[in-house]
Amino acid sequence: MTPEGFSQRAAARGTLYVAAGLEDEALRLGLDRGPGWERLLAAGDGATGRGASAVVARGASPAWRLKRMRRGGLTARLWGDRYPFPGRLVAMLAASGEARRRGIATPAAVALLVERDAFPLVRGFLAT
Repeated sequence: MTPEGFSQRAAARGTLYVAAGLEDEALRLGLDRGPGWERLLAAGDGATGRGASAVVARGASPAWRLKRMRRGGLTARLWGDRYPFPGRLVAMLAASGEARRRGIATPAAVALLVERDAFPLVRGFLAT
């Protein structure tokens, strides 16, 4: 199910979810393919926490922060950045929108790539 305010399109190895009106820019940046995200993350600012992130300047528009979705706790040792199902990753888009609607200060999610990995696992990349 596609969260409200997002469009869904088939990507090279999965599905790309993009906030309405930002589809062309996401495609221009290569966000419909894992290697596009990897390239941008490799050039990123090396933020700590659950992995590197990168800021993509967009001229006069607000910048986007890109990150690879990573697991925490014991599960991270077993699966790293892999998830058994895409549902949790997609639910994060809806949660971000709901938090903002309730007045909670949180960055707006603008794109999510859910990419198939070693069957049946998936990995995700998020732009806010």
